Amino acid sequence: MFGKKKEIPEIPSAVRPGASVPDDKVLFFENRRTIRQLCAPEGVNPNPLDYMLISDGGREIYTLCFYIDKLPTRTTFAQSFAELLNYPDVTSCIFIDPLVDGQSNKKLNRRINMLGTEQAEAAKGDRNRYRQITQKLHRTEGVALDVESGDNMLYEVAFLFVLQSLSLDGLHMMANDFHSKGKTKGIELSACYSVHPEAFLSGYPFNRIVRAESGLLHSSVFKKHTFDKQSLSDIFNHTQGGFGNPEGIIAGHNMYTGYPYTFDPYDSSHDGYGVVFAGKTHSGKSATVKMYLSRLIDFDYKVRSIDFDSTGAKGEYVNACKAVGGVNFQLRADSDMVLNLFEIDVEMDYDEQTDTEYPALHLAEKKSNTKNLIMTMLKNGREMDKFSEVVFIESIIEDVVDKLYAQRGITDEPDSLYEPGKVFEGGVLVDGMVRKELPVITDFYYELLCEQRENKDPMYDTAYAVIVRGMKKYVRELSYCPHCMKRFNGLQEGEKCPECQNEIAVVKGTKPYFDGQSSIHADAETTWINFDISQLPKADKVVALLVCMEYIQENYVKKNSANPKKAKKMVFEVDESHETFPYPEAVLYLSNAYRENRKRHVSTWTTSQALADYNRSEETKAIIKNTACIFLLKQAIQDRAFLKEVTPLTDAQIDGVFNLGDEDEITNEKRRGEVCVIDGKKSQFIKVDYLTSTEALIVETDVEQMKKLYKGKVGEAFAEG
Repeated sequence: MFGKKKEIPEIPSAVRPGASVPDDKVLFFENRRTIRQLCAPEGVNPNPLDYMLISDGGREIYTLCFYIDKLPTRTTFAQSFAELLNYPDVTSCIFIDPLVDGQSNKKLNRRINMLGTEQAEAAKGDRNRYRQITQKLHRTEGVALDVESGDNMLYEVAFLFVLQSLSLDGLHMMANDFHSKGKTKGIELSACYSVHPEAFLSGYPFNRIVRAESGLLHSSVFKKHTFDKQSLSDIFNHTQGGFGNPEGIIAGHNMYTGYPYTFDPYDSSHDGYGVVFAGKTHSGKSATVKMYLSRLIDFDYKVRSIDFDSTGAKGEYVNACKAVGGVNFQLRADSDMVLNLFEIDVEMDYDEQTDTEYPALHLAEKKSNTKNLIMTMLKNGREMDKFSEVVFIESIIEDVVDKLYAQRGITDEPDSLYEPGKVFEGGVLVDGMVRKELPVITDFYYELLCEQRENKDPMYDTAYAVIVRGMKKYVRELSYCPHCMKRFNGLQEGEKCPECQNEIAVVKGTKPYFDGQSSIHADAETTWINFDISQLPKADKVVALLVCMEYIQENYVKKNSANPKKAKKMVFEVDESHETFPYPEAVLYLSNAYRENRKRHVSTWTTSQALADYNRSEETKAIIKNTACIFLLKQAIQDRAFLKEVTPLTDAQIDGVFNLGDEDEITNEKRRGEVCVIDGKKSQFIKVDYLTSTEALIVETDVEQMKKLYKGKVGEAFAEG
């Protein structure tokens, strides 16, 4: 069976004292120069009675074998044995021998006769014993009847567990824990004391049980139990196969069964619409998200995304957005694109009782969001030293924001956003109602200077100075007279004030991305609207991300009907969301999006480099709690505790997550696109594949892979298209 037979040296008696092990099993321990060297140990020391020592590749591996000695009266499918079978670093073996009908009948008849005798003895005086024996007798007779009729049969079943550790202390701790887990399920485990070589060999795929022999004494390595069909089914550890959503996109295939996995964020089986993608860099996270979004658009979804990372001179999502007919807006220092912090618009609220929609303007909520945005711009991730300083600064910002909206007559009434003006109707300019110009950062800064000049309370002096200094860089251009506080347009530094003849002061910020009326206009029916902030300096990206989020909320999310009969399916995707986590106001904003956006029938998606990134605060943990689906790519092994806490994954499945995307032993390439999908309490491992002829260039982000694609036929086809 192993090829040409070599002379086998005699094994010293110390290696297998008094044992008679078949020669083919002895070969297992012999160091032979064949392919078996890759999997066979170099040597074995079976002398310790309560464990066995294996030498493998220069490491000492301590091995201990357990078998099940006693079973509970009743077992439960996928629960009684799951913890033992899924225990890490344990090899589990189950030996099942079916009994032919004659053997089953004889075994049951002996059992019935024995119980009948015990019942007769118990009837003489032990009432409790009589009751217990009677119950056992009834159950056994029921099984015997089923076996005799052919509806059931018996099996002899034995369990073997092989535990291995790199240290003896580790083995003892592992054995204690393993034994305790068995006891919690009513299972008594016993070690294969003094017969570990035979037990160890029995655990390998020889399809036979090795017996221990010593003189005239012959014994089995472990104990056999009698099972019928129903109890045997409880052994199997696979609690579920693949799953998917009937109306979803093809999102990958099950790594073990090959069955396709379909995903629909709005499937009724989900607890909500929120989705989280987490995976290390180069694990395929961005490629997976882009592929899913581009495929969902074919199902009439609308996508609104914020593009954080760059691929060259553009964001990662630009190609995907263009490929499906979307629109990209790139925010950078030399761009004419402007996002106004003070943007607000009418939204439609829904009354479920009357099934009607009505216009609403939630000005108080907008003021609060604007205050938080300005606080984030000021703090830039840093905490302020004094609580009183924060209170004063927030108070000033709130007062100025209130004043700016009040100056324009904007209230909670939707009509207050409009004023009489000229509009085009049928190509003719006629009288009508037009949108008022909203406040901008220049207005905020000017009013702030006026308030600072009028301030008489010295306790507010520092707070005013902080805000003025912090917001100066965001002002596009402001000309004013510091003496009379008149504001002018077009005057330059050094010119005289027409009112008081003092010199004009001119403020020009270095980061005027958000100062001015919003210059972005895209129809609500646009398939994909992508805000590319990848070219901004890293220090400005978080503020830009928050402003983009606020703009999307006001112009697209809130305008999606709250009436489920009219609402469009929309995905609001925020890339690299963990970058916002050091900013308390930003995290609160993101957490609220997960809670509130579902009311507008919007699926909120965030991506991060590790699921443990969400273990930063109560608000970030709330994101995980409000997430319906989690797509886990490769994670760091240091995050095991958090994965165990917030996911339903078993220890073995968590180990599988750590191994996702590892290098393939044959191709020596990373297995990118391997994902663990967690949907409520269900989970499965899938492989994500994109279509190389149509999706490669819009999905791929790795520069080397993109070079190969552009050189090949895919690149030629894309260029021609």
